[in-house]
Amino acid sequence: MHAPYRKKAASAALTGPTTELEMMETKFQERRDLIIKGLSEIEGIKCPVPGGAFYAFFDLSYYYGRSFKNELIKCSADMCTYLLAEENIGLVPGDAFGNDNCVRMSFACSDKNILEGLRRLKSGLEKLT
Repeated sequence: MHAPYRKKAASAALTGPTTELEMMETKFQERRDLIIKGLSEIEGIKCPVPGGAFYAFFDLSYYYGRSFKNELIKCSADMCTYLLAEENIGLVPGDAFGNDNCVRMSFACSDKNILEGLRRLKSGLEKLT
């Protein structure tokens, strides 16, 4: 892109209408609230309200030391591997972010997908003994 067009594009981005951005911000706040509410309803989960990202970073250590089919869940990587295999839910281990008690779950998706992810998470955790 030539310099004159870059300047016009930058100016429009900084001074143009913000209606779409405001709608997106509202929708992400709604999704954040939906996932936080759902996580708070699952026994043993502790989750602070995310401040600016579109993922929840929540503590699942309540379930560490439990097992499924003789496979012991000892850490966030074990938990993510188990939940992916058993419930087809993709989470990111917290040890990659400095807290092995936690996992990361995105809410940059539809409300329907968030609710389905929460259902699968709860189902998987309930299977641990």
